Amino acid sequence: MAYRRVYYPVRDAFTARLEQADRLEVLGGLVKGQGRVPVAAQGVNWGFARITYAFSEFRNRGVSTVASVAFCAFVLLSFDAPARGQSDAVAKVLPALTRASDVRQLTPDNAKQSYPVHLRAVITYYDPGSDLFIQDSSAGIWVELAGAQPPLKPGDLVDLTGVSSFSDFAPQIAQPKIMVVGAAPLPPAQPVSYERLASGAEDSQWVDVDGVVREATADGMHLSLRVALAGGQITVRIPDHGAVPANLVDSKVRLQGACGAIFNSRGQLSGVILNVPGREEMSIEEPGLLDPFYLPVRPISSLLSFTPNGVSGHRVRVQGVVTAQSRGRSLFIQDQTEGLFLQASQDTLVQPGDVVDVVGFPSAGDYTPILEDASFRRLGSAKEPKPVIASGDQVMRGEVDAELIRIDARLKDVVRLQGETDLVLQSGNVVFDAQVFGTDNASRVQNLETGSLLRLTGVCSIKVDEARIPRAFRLVLRSPRDIQVLEAPSWLTVRRAASIAGLLLLATLMALLGMAVLRRRVEERTEALRRRTVELERSNAELEQFANVASHDLQEPLRMVAMFAQLLTERYKGSLDSDADAFLGFLVEGAQRMRALVDGLLSFSRVQSAARELQPTDSEEMFRNALADLTITLEESGAEVTHAPLPVVMADGSQMEQIFQNIIGNAIKFAGDSPPQVHVSADRLGEQWIFSIRDNGIGIDPRYHDRIFGIFQRLHPRDAYPGTGIGLSICKRIVERHGGRIWVESAEGQGATFYFSVPAAPEAPAQIRGVRPRQLSDEPAQPQFEFEGGAAGSTVSRKTN
Repeated sequence: MAYRRVYYPVRDAFTARLEQADRLEVLGGLVKGQGRVPVAAQGVNWGFARITYAFSEFRNRGVSTVASVAFCAFVLLSFDAPARGQSDAVAKVLPALTRASDVRQLTPDNAKQSYPVHLRAVITYYDPGSDLFIQDSSAGIWVELAGAQPPLKPGDLVDLTGVSSFSDFAPQIAQPKIMVVGAAPLPPAQPVSYERLASGAEDSQWVDVDGVVREATADGMHLSLRVALAGGQITVRIPDHGAVPANLVDSKVRLQGACGAIFNSRGQLSGVILNVPGREEMSIEEPGLLDPFYLPVRPISSLLSFTPNGVSGHRVRVQGVVTAQSRGRSLFIQDQTEGLFLQASQDTLVQPGDVVDVVGFPSAGDYTPILEDASFRRLGSAKEPKPVIASGDQVMRGEVDAELIRIDARLKDVVRLQGETDLVLQSGNVVFDAQVFGTDNASRVQNLETGSLLRLTGVCSIKVDEARIPRAFRLVLRSPRDIQVLEAPSWLTVRRAASIAGLLLLATLMALLGMAVLRRRVEERTEALRRRTVELERSNAELEQFANVASHDLQEPLRMVAMFAQLLTERYKGSLDSDADAFLGFLVEGAQRMRALVDGLLSFSRVQSAARELQPTDSEEMFRNALADLTITLEESGAEVTHAPLPVVMADGSQMEQIFQNIIGNAIKFAGDSPPQVHVSADRLGEQWIFSIRDNGIGIDPRYHDRIFGIFQRLHPRDAYPGTGIGLSICKRIVERHGGRIWVESAEGQGATFYFSVPAAPEAPAQIRGVRPRQLSDEPAQPQFEFEGGAAGSTVSRKTN
């Protein structure tokens, strides 16, 4: 009878367990990612699972060890093995996991297969209906509570059966059946850092941390803390605690608890929560003050300054005058030393000029220290600090962060958001934004016109990059009264300017379109000339025809615009206001500049269309012709141009002369404050001559050495150095037509040396007139100016005073 009372319930329960085998897989190699176990091993795992399960059931029912072993043997023999015809599903039974670490190591997909779990562990944290954490000798794990559970408490030693599961962040145990079998001490708590907690690796583990309490609240069932550790902040939950101790905030505490995870809907970690089972696991090592306003008052400039003991992490007390407030969010104050930003959720309303007493936790802000979790009280009123007069460039030095400043800037845009308005402004070369907090009287801000010159008074907030260097700033305005319009946009706005300059706009669009088409055609024809030499004559004819069209059809409307603009200037100058006179001047200047651009572009296109056959050419003669064309420029500038003997080369003479004229002209134009000095020489390199033209001008930044040879590329403003930006691009195209290349070696303030190569004439060695060819060095030329010396007759120079 005793046998039947024990055997049949055990057999029935085990049979029900085997009926689940059709949805389970043998643990074997799956936990390690090795797939199903071999068929030969399935019977062993199956039989082992039967004996283990039967033995545990017998022992739970009070049967002695000897009797349990005998019954297990009988039970084992009473079932047919899979090899005897048992269904294939039985061969796939998952054996029970008996260590918490085995459950934690399951992948999410494997955990969802409901591996049977049988653990003996101690409860580390229990919150009825919410959380249950247990831990055995291998690890801790979270248990999903469902249905009625026996009375539990931290320190209970339990025998737990269930299945593996995965529903959110980490593997867990579901469908638990818990039996309290005794009591056990809580496991030794492992000290961990914030970085370790934030990694998620300590989820469900019993850990030890210490930090400073930043905030403490109680809801009647739990005490919730926000604790700052070295490196970040965590949330702490203590059940059944009662009221908040008066001096808990700012206390240094040591806590032991089960680490939990705060995660989003995607199962991604977003925070850490420490589940502390009771008051005994929280020890206060340094209690906070009952009244933090008894702390000594410190100057704002002393916050986060060096001390031999380092930063304490506790609250500090400062006093200052309010400069701005975002109620319930933040506060700006300023004392005699500097300004300070406070993160303050306190809803007390204060006004600029109020004196406040503040306590809070100092922390590193974007550029200067800030106070977090600040509390304040009003002491009285004082005179509002006088704003610092600053420009955008001065603000970017970082000297006025969190202080009240006054700045003049041009309004670029107005961005209206819910509850606030952002202004985009520019002061000098610095673009910044100003934030106006929500006010009912926002019409003054909304009616601001783009282009207005404004004077703004507000609190500066500097933004930095990853290297903590100021890169931008924001101005916090208290109300629209902080905005003063100094200069409204001119009445001659876009609407009126469009009506006056309509004709110029139309002509400009036509010219730009023509230049774009011309440039595309030139590039297409140049490439076609390389590929199809048989079409050379027809391509040149088309380019020449297009150049004629551009020179007549594009220049005609420009002449008309200039003529009528000149008539308007002569007839109405002085009758209109100064802006209208200026705009008429812009019309004439624009038409003349457009005409110069078209002429330059035509010259660029004629490098190919008007080119002559390459033939032996005396480069020294071309050099002298170029100097003759530059006579007036040389005399006005007082330039000194010298040269070494120049060779006979295979070239188009007029184009060779154009290279000398453009580069020497540029050397005179960009001479700087010193009188221009230019030296021209040539060196033989194989079948080519390398010409060099060296000057003592302002030089060129190495970053722009390639850019200057592009068409219409300029490095300086037009009012500083006139020109169209096309001369060097013409030189480049001429040199490339001759099969050579052109480059420059220079540095800012150290002059420039332009090099270009052209092929040597076959009879060149007999016509160089004493020039001794020498091999060029591969080392770059030094940009300093130093003329070659020589005996009388070795150089030919032109010098004007």
